[in-house]
Amino acid sequence: MSNPVRDMKIYEDAVSYVRKSPGRFFRTGLPDPIEMTTHVLGDALITGATETCTIRLGDWWVIGSDVDWLATHKQYTMKELFVRIVALPEAGANSMRAEILLTVFTDAVITVCGDDCLTLKGDVPKDADIWSVMKSQTHLKRLVAFRLNSHKAGDKNV
Repeated sequence: MSNPVRDMKIYEDAVSYVRKSPGRFFRTGLPDPIEMTTHVLGDALITGATETCTIRLGDWWVIGSDVDWLATHKQYTMKELFVRIVALPEAGANSMRAEILLTVFTDAVITVCGDDCLTLKGDVPKDADIWSVMKSQTHLKRLVAFRLNSHKAGDKNV
């Protein structure tokens, strides 16, 4: 008889694992910005959001919520949520949070919560339009934006 805990595989480098296995995370087997957006949006709703929004600004995709869904998982820092495979038991067995997908398959990831603005991946100048768009959504508690250059959509070598 197998022991599920003993048989569990721990990935020390979750980012590399996800990058090598996009078919495990996307229906078409390729990174897709709409699917990444809906995964993160779903996580926000599952963890208590009642108001959400999505915004497109050029290559940027923005997800916002009236709840800081990144703060609902007390075991991990916000930054860890973007580089680890983290279970999301509220969504059911074998469910995981989607933030790592943004880190792996995009060029840039940023977040705004109140006056706190943080770049999690990439180089985003502080005067870039995306920051002012996100800061203008004052009715939302947390916003996360990612940039996926159009040449990467559907690129199997991402």
